[in-house]
Amino acid sequence: MHGSDIFELYRHLLGILVGSYVAVRSLNFLAWLLAETGAEARRTPSQRLDVLWRRYLLVQLLRVRPGRFAGELAQITGLVAILMGLLCLHWRW
Repeated sequence: MHGSDIFELYRHLLGILVGSYVAVRSLNFLAWLLAETGAEARRTPSQRLDVLWRRYLLVQLLRVRPGRFAGELAQITGLVAILMGLLCLHWRW
């Protein structure tokens, strides 16, 4: 960044806020997914439903085969690398 521009500040602030929000929400989801507390008999129906959802999501995540998506992941990685390269070139000028 060469000068102080209000839009540059806005973009950086937005990136920090969105990145922080995504990180917190992802950790919250993982904590919810891995939470298993209390005895099975003492759970209310809504807690039982939460446990069923957690188990279902965990099984679905474990069934995902990364090999199926290797091509798409490689393409996304390449496009992100090109974007980062272009941004670095843009900020140097």
